[in-house]
This record gives sequence, structure tokens and C-alpha cells, in this order.
Amino acid sequence: MAKSINSRRVESNQTGVHEHLQKIVKKHMAEPFQKPISMHTLLAFDDMIETMERRHVKSVILDSGCGAGDSIISLAHQFPESTIIGLDKSLVRLQKSQYKSVPENVMFVRADQFDFWRLVGKSGCNVKQHFMLYPNPWPKKSHAKRRIFGHPAFVILPKICKNIEMRSNWLIYLQEFAEAWQLLTGDKCYVNEFEADEPITLFEKKFKESGHPLYRLRTIED
Repeated sequence: MAKSINSRRVESNQTGVHEHLQKIVKKHMAEPFQKPISMHTLLAFDDMIETMERRHVKSVILDSGCGAGDSIISLAHQFPESTIIGLDKSLVRLQKSQYKSVPENVMFVRADQFDFWRLVGKSGCNVKQHFMLYPNPWPKKSHAKRRIFGHPAFVILPKICKNIEMRSNWLIYLQEFAEAWQLLTGDKCYVNEFEADEPITLFEKKFKESGHPLYRLRTIED
């Protein structure tokens, strides 16, 4: 008998955009992030740049929080002219990719994503598009600062790339990112519910099979 899929929906004590979102984002806009960058991320970034130079890489697509690499493989086929960089902090998750057929235009980087973003933002690296697929929503109201909009490195994102796509099964998460992005850049985001005809991550597959509505945010309209 096939195993049934019944992933839990996001449960939160929030019913809308966090009441302190603007206060949090404005604070990060006013106060540069001074925390030292971790050494392992510095080394990983230097290795990546060296590899890119050796391969004569001209354009990059970044997948932050790529996990075991399913989305990377899909993106690599979708954008064969770009190098797809899969970023994740977990060695265990990244090691799972070695058992998959990974295209040649893929690079995996093990690093802290927030430190990595800061390095990319300063490097001038040509990031064509930035994907963030099903990040941990941290749904408790008290955990808002753990979400992407709540982290000091959020303000670095426009310096990396203004073409961002984020997916989630919690609409509020994307609504918060959209409001924070508009506060930071003056530009609106486009959020819609969508059908994942061919899921590109394990989370997307699991949520789809569990009957969850799926939502997509884009900073640039199709």
C-alpha cells in the first residue's frame, strides 16, 4: 500500500503581517550589520569565486537553502546558459546530492546564507536570479526576527539581485517579504497562488500531495 501524504499546515498565532515589521526593517536599514563573517563561509566563498574564474562563469542563478539539491537540478535544466549555485548550511543535506544526476552547470556551496549574501553583495557577482524556495517560516509571532525580512542581512538582498522568486505554503510569509521589500526598495512584489504541476523541491511535492495551497512571490512581474 502506498504511503499516504499528510503534511501539517503552518500553524501560527499571527493572522496577518507582523505588527512590528516596519520597525524591524527600518532599524536594519539604519544600522549596518557589523557581525564578523564566519571563517568557514569566507573560505567557501573564496573557493566558489576561484572555481567561477576557472570556469569563466559569466552569469549566476542563486538558490538559497537548496537542501538536497532537487531544485538545483530543475533550475540547471531550465537555465542551461547560467551556473546554478546551490547554497545550504547543512553538510548532511548537501551530501545527499551526490546520489543524484547533477548537471555540469551546478555548484554547491556550504555556508551560512546570511554571511554569504553579504559577501556576494560586496563582490559584484552577476546574479541573474535569486530563488528562495520554502524557507523555514518560523510561524510563531515571537520568532519574526528569524524570518528573512527580520534578519539584518535582508537589506543586502537588492545588492545581490533584484529578480527574486520565493515560494511558501504560508501566505503571510510572502506578504511580509513583499511589504518589507517595498519599504526597502520602493518596488512592489507580485504574490499569487499557483499550481506546482511539476514540483521542483521535496517540500513542494509533499505540500502539493497534502493538498496545501502553494504561493509564489516575484519581485519582477512576468
